[in-house]
Amino acid sequence: MSKTNLQLLKSLADEEQELYLNVCRARIRQLNEVKVNLYTHIYHYYIIITIFML
Repeated sequence: MSKTNLQLLKSLADEEQELYLNVCRARIRQLNEVKVNLYTHIYHYYIIITIFML
């Protein structure tokens, strides 16, 4: 988080801070799920290619 964002976050009420952080966490969680799905697909394609090369 940038210094400006941290300063703005500190100026918010506690409930607003919690809401903002929950949104950030949800976004990070969603990005991680996308990464896991991508790596899973890559791994499956790797296995398929390896099997066909045998």
